[in-house]
Amino acid sequence: MAKKLPPLVTPGQKVDGYTVIEQAPADLIRGSRTRALDGHLVTGSWAEPWWLYSREHGWALAKRWRSKRREITERQGDGTVKAIVIGARDELVIEAWPAPAQEAG
Repeated sequence: MAKKLPPLVTPGQKVDGYTVIEQAPADLIRGSRTRALDGHLVTGSWAEPWWLYSREHGWALAKRWRSKRREITERQGDGTVKAIVIGARDELVIEAWPAPAQEAG
């Protein structure tokens, strides 16, 4: 069974000029399991989407990115092969986002 990690953010917390508002729908992080890191596409997983808000910047979506350590090889121009290590990641990624739809009522 996978170990449950503590959340990276909690409601009311300040992060990079934003305030954490509430958890966002999981549907917002479904799909792609790759991300460009250090110039290479790395496979990992997204989790814990949260709505953030800032008067200055507007709405944003924060989400947790986790990936394992990867060692890849890259062919150099002279024909040699170079090993590149991309370290394991467990980090918060913040992306600007349109305002979430408000429920009528």
